[in-house]
Amino acid sequence: LLTKEGIDVLMHRHKLNPGERAAQKKLATEVTTLVHGSEVTQHIKDASEVLFGDADITLLDTDGLFQLTYWSSVPLCEVRVGESILDVVVRAGLASSKREARQFIADGAITLNKKKPDESMNFSESDFIHKESFHIGVLKRGKRHVSVLVLK
Repeated sequence: LLTKEGIDVLMHRHKLNPGERAAQKKLATEVTTLVHGSEVTQHIKDASEVLFGDADITLLDTDGLFQLTYWSSVPLCEVRVGESILDVVVRAGLASSKREARQFIADGAITLNKKKPDESMNFSESDFIHKESFHIGVLKRGKRHVSVLVLK
């Protein structure tokens, strides 16, 4: 559905910086818009910027977030007040054991809403961002391993 000139521009951008993945992103945007419409596409793009880019979590739209977790491999993890960060990191699939979770936290690889937690942390309501009727958080290991936390 793109013009020849549009494809040429994308290919040129790809050759200059393959890591940017401009062509893959454009394809994903076009297919999502074709299947689900432009509003859903924008919600998902915004949520992706929060989860994988540099956008602030307070800008997160819950519609986009839940659509992104539904249509992608980003898991949702329910959390209770008082739960240990170590337990949640393991349950969210970001570590295979508490020992590994401790090591990731010590190495600074784990972030909760872009802040580095302490291994002794227990979750409280203040660790979540209140959006509409949800309390949500973003737990990450590195740049690519992400889990969306929802306060239960």
